[in-house]
Amino acid sequence: MLVDDFLEHLKNGGDKPAIISDEGAVSYDQFHNKISKYCRELAAQSISGSCVLLVDNYSITSISMLFALWKHNNVVALSVPKNEDHIAQLANTAGAKYTIIGGVPHEFTILKNVASKVPPVIDELLYRSQAGFIVFSSGSTGKAKGVVHKILPFFHRYLSANNCGAILAFLLFDHIGGLVTVLHALATHGSLVIPNARSPQEVGRCIEAFNVETLHVSPTLLNLAILTGVFLKWDTRSIRRIYYGSEPSSAVAIQRIRNALPHVELCQLYGMSEIGVLPCRNKDGDSAWMKVEDQNYSIKVVDGILHVRGATNMVGYISGSASLSSDGFLITEDLAEEKEGFFRVTGRAIDVINVGGKKVIPSDVEQVLMKLENVSDVVVYAHPNHILGHVVAARFTLLVPQGLEDFKIWLYKNIRSALSPEQLPRVVSISETPLHTTRFKKMRNPDISIIS
Repeated sequence: MLVDDFLEHLKNGGDKPAIISDEGAVSYDQFHNKISKYCRELAAQSISGSCVLLVDNYSITSISMLFALWKHNNVVALSVPKNEDHIAQLANTAGAKYTIIGGVPHEFTILKNVASKVPPVIDELLYRSQAGFIVFSSGSTGKAKGVVHKILPFFHRYLSANNCGAILAFLLFDHIGGLVTVLHALATHGSLVIPNARSPQEVGRCIEAFNVETLHVSPTLLNLAILTGVFLKWDTRSIRRIYYGSEPSSAVAIQRIRNALPHVELCQLYGMSEIGVLPCRNKDGDSAWMKVEDQNYSIKVVDGILHVRGATNMVGYISGSASLSSDGFLITEDLAEEKEGFFRVTGRAIDVINVGGKKVIPSDVEQVLMKLENVSDVVVYAHPNHILGHVVAARFTLLVPQGLEDFKIWLYKNIRSALSPEQLPRVVSISETPLHTTRFKKMRNPDISIIS
């Protein structure tokens, strides 16, 4: 398949709504025409076979420009709007010849960058005239990495996906989950719904306003939506399925969703910037366990670490090499278990807490703490200790305000029999702010405002 073939497939959507927002609906015919318009503009400026930094949020124009850039065999580095210095840094890191910045009203500024060396992994794609993209990892477990992919394997992957109907574009435009949401919607001739903001209440509003059928969000966002009454305030009867992933999920939080939306199919996904999102199905009755059902993908668990090999594995990092096994599997550094052909992810190896030589997995402790009556959310992390090396620390948000000392007494009374000595939180705090990032993923960095 070529990019042209995929664009022709998009055109076959005809007058079906491709992209929907408060500004109205754009049909597949109109979308294809918009792509063609930008193709002509790129050709006029000889922007082809280059690395290009595209800076924008979701819109009909940004998505059209993205496909036009792929049509011209560009490798596109993705970024949401940031300050000028950060944009310049990303362009330099990727060796981008051009930076294209979305603006108002729906126009682009095209900047030609001072020549910088194109990284070898990108140069190889450009030499072979292969369109691709770059996503920058969030850096939640270390320094952000530029992850390079070919686009054609993703076209193949989503042409065979199940139709998602109207799906909300909630994960960010420069996030691998955001990109595959776009591809899933368009490849199956569904409708991509673009919200005005990223908040639980906006999710509810869009579901009601646009009859959204599919959500692809983080477990943290789902938990917040339940706690803030989103599914009670808004008419969400159109929802048929919710895909969630990007971080380990709490069984308590997921059960809250089941109770609120008993008619909705909950599907846990496994994905990361380096591999995209695996084609999985969940184990009946337990969405924490997944099975890969595509011969183009393989997983195995080696010494408790998940290894993945598949059609959408990255080409490589902009700088540095990937951790690969001798048989070509990506070593993900995610802790996992495997049983009867199913696997489940319990956390990141880097987050494991070493307490006097005993290993504690944060998600195991969080599962217990989330069951407590007044707890809305909790993050468990390592705290330095001069005797044991580290001890377990827990940072809470509460449903009803409570003084820290009273909370500690109540906490230890309720968890001493449920946790082993090394799992017991020795440092406890109550947060005045949410425990998640702007990307709605849990923060395991203790440097936030707390009551201690």
